[in-house]
Amino acid sequence: MITAYDGPGALGMLEKFPNVDAVIIHSGLGESAYKKLLQAAQSGKKRLIFLISPNATARDERADFHLSSHDPKELLDIVVDRFQLPEDA
Repeated sequence: MITAYDGPGALGMLEKFPNVDAVIIHSGLGESAYKKLLQAAQSGKKRLIFLISPNATARDERADFHLSSHDPKELLDIVVDRFQLPEDA
């Protein structure tokens, strides 16, 4: 897992580590910043893109999943299933 705390940091991390398999974007970055990150995450390698927001209110067709930031179990369940991880990992 690679973490960034703002939009420019996230874009930098995506450039530095282009082979990530999934990108989780929080709408709290602000609409302009998260849309730039969605665009960058979609280009190049095919990866899962999660857009999370309070009550899953943020929507963008480029995201594979729209999840609530108040329900982390839903995100964990998808990651475990998609990447075939043991649930106790």
